[in-house]
Amino acid sequence: MTQLRPDAAYIRTNSHERTAGASALHLSQFDEQVCQLLSSAHTVKSAAKTLSRPTDASLDDWESRVAESMRRLLQAERIQLSPDS
Repeated sequence: MTQLRPDAAYIRTNSHERTAGASALHLSQFDEQVCQLLSSAHTVKSAAKTLSRPTDASLDDWESRVAESMRRLLQAERIQLSPDS
């Protein structure tokens, strides 16, 4: 299982090649939105702040949702630890 470090920054991978197991993983529309955001490096917290709106659920809820999405993206090899982390 791929380990997500919530305090580390992640960025999209440059490679579009995926392993057979990773390509079988279903990614949601929200996962794709998170992946697009990671064209620049973000932590779980900074991505949650960027995606949330003041009237939405609490920031903790957003952080949980973003963390789960980033775990799926890591497993699918769509994002990687940023070189700056």
